[in-house]
Amino acid sequence: MYTQWRTLFFSVSTLLFLAAPTLSASADLEGKIGFVASAGVNSREFGWMDIYLMDPDGRNVELLRRTRISDVYPTWSPDGKLIAIQDNEGAVLHLLHLIDNRLQKLPIEVGATSMTWSPDSRYLIFDGAGHRDDTPYRILDVQTGAVFDLDDLKGWEPDWSPDGKHLVFNVDGNLHVGEITPDFQLIRVRKLTEGAHTFPRWSPDGEQVAFYDWRENKIKIVPFTPKGRNVVRVHRTVWQFFEFGQLACPPTWSPDGTHLVFAFNEAGIIPRIYLASLDGKVKKTLQDDKGWSPYWIWKSPPQAVTPLDKQFTTWGGLKWR
Repeated sequence: MYTQWRTLFFSVSTLLFLAAPTLSASADLEGKIGFVASAGVNSREFGWMDIYLMDPDGRNVELLRRTRISDVYPTWSPDGKLIAIQDNEGAVLHLLHLIDNRLQKLPIEVGATSMTWSPDSRYLIFDGAGHRDDTPYRILDVQTGAVFDLDDLKGWEPDWSPDGKHLVFNVDGNLHVGEITPDFQLIRVRKLTEGAHTFPRWSPDGEQVAFYDWRENKIKIVPFTPKGRNVVRVHRTVWQFFEFGQLACPPTWSPDGTHLVFAFNEAGIIPRIYLASLDGKVKKTLQDDKGWSPYWIWKSPPQAVTPLDKQFTTWGGLKWR
């Protein structure tokens, strides 16, 4: 089964980011980066997972929300108002409403990974079966609460294109892309890459897809054209990992499409969050042994009012820009 990537070993000893030039992140980078860490971001003790915000250079880490949920995998809505949270321990889906700081538990079973929002933040595609082959993905209408099946999606790790017209997803390590119709039918599906590829994510302009090649242990980018038919075999490498471990979650793009943020689990245990520019000039560690599941918040990010060096308030506190 494709999930072999989780146990791959890479037996080299030198970290690339120590050998490559390490520069400060550009002051022009906008937005905030959200990420997840164990309760008490400086602690190695695992328990409830909390959601934090930081600047694109890794500074000004603030608590956004104490979830009181274990194994949190947050998926931020494009409008910055909602976070879909998976509680893997109970296979339960929650919605965190950032405007009023309300955590809503939904009576919906979710799988182990893989959620993506529509560009208008109304619909959420999620894995309803933990990657069982006989059960399709599902779509939640967050306005009405209606849930229905997406029968044509035969893969996992989907990501919705910024224009809302395509889905990219993974089928046994090969990336596929299909057109999604207004009534949520997936048509004209074609193979985009072949290999050992996972965690596809669209660029903000919809012209590229970033992904993880777990066989080569690299973050790569592949170009996308709507009318393309052939498998794209030339990929651009953004980051080469030399340490033992695996990518922990999908990469996330900066709003201007010039940088990627991603988390890597060294030895499969110690998470680190990295920033890399597509031109190779910036390679920076943002959080060392402190977090995973980073997401670059593009629009109207909420601001935490509990800095990291202050006493955490119960459930955190928010103010909206």
